[in-house]
Amino acid sequence: MVEEVIDEQFLRINRAANLMNLTALEKKHLPHISIPVEVAAREPFNIEVEVGGMLAHPNEPGHHIQWIELYVEDVFLARIDLTPQLTEPKTVFTIRLDNVGSVKLRAVSRCNLHGLWEVSGTVSVLPPGTSVVHDNKFACLTCGQMTFVEGDNPETCWFCGEHEAENFSGC
Repeated sequence: MVEEVIDEQFLRINRAANLMNLTALEKKHLPHISIPVEVAAREPFNIEVEVGGMLAHPNEPGHHIQWIELYVEDVFLARIDLTPQLTEPKTVFTIRLDNVGSVKLRAVSRCNLHGLWEVSGTVSVLPPGTSVVHDNKFACLTCGQMTFVEGDNPETCWFCGEHEAENFSGC
């Protein structure tokens, strides 16, 4: 009889333990999701997801990101499978949402050594036909909070107080 040893990280979805003090492991594995602040119902829009944006994740046969999935709340929408060395853990999903209101989008990735990792953000879905400018919402690279709109040049993140401009995506 062969006894399997399963890493604890494969038994759960990993999230940041402390957004104010991310570990190197969290910076390498947490997906970074860029979403519009608001969209019109039934209109297509893009969501960009990248793993390793805060700290480069290895991309070799022995250690790599295997896939990235996108969910609306708990409903599966899309998945991209990745090959080590030949693909990068970054993708753009084009989706539509039908229900008006605040909607939670979740990105989940899987590292072959460190399991599942998740980050989420919200988008406001406006009534169909509403004219919307698709400004992308970016996460602070220090704490992961979705706090900035493309074109902003923040002095500090409202959540973690980080002061270094290079720590912000989209600036």
